[in-house]
Amino acid sequence: MEEVEKQMRELMKKMDKKPDEKMSNPGDMEILPSGLVKDHLDRSLERKVNWFENHFAQA
Repeated sequence: MEEVEKQMRELMKKMDKKPDEKMSNPGDMEILPSGLVKDHLDRSLERKVNWFENHFAQA
């Protein structure tokens, strides 16, 4: 239980930081390559379109 309380205190300290301090941490700024994001969105859209085509073809 003490470990949970310790983690909660650490989280509260992090939340109390000013916004500019939060943004200065490079570990928080992981940016995905745009190609990966585009591929993911393309696949997601394709799955949704296929679902609609199959769903309405059966109706």
